Amino acid sequence: MLIQYGQDTNGTTIDFKEALEVASDIVSSVQSEDTPSFRHHSSNIRVPFRDLADRMRSIYGGEFNRVDMSEWLQSAVKLGIEDLIVSYIEANIVGGGDLTFPYLGE
Repeated sequence: MLIQYGQDTNGTTIDFKEALEVASDIVSSVQSEDTPSFRHHSSNIRVPFRDLADRMRSIYGGEFNRVDMSEWLQSAVKLGIEDLIVSYIEANIVGGGDLTFPYLGE
């Protein structure tokens, strides 16, 4: 299920890495480090928001339905999305701001 966002995203890109690759990276880092660490797991691929469905199909196959933002957020909350992400998205929607995500790759 993907967000159908009505506002222009002004070239916003999303860095989405396949979940099994992230899990493998975490296992490898735990096995090679003695102390806990925090790190961002990047695919190093900038996916324009409008092309996210294509990226998801290339990783997982199948089809991804487009739903409006409120339906997507409700589903994401049920599935355990972080409250901070929900607050950020809701603040941008209410304030009429651009929905942007910083690129943290490389």
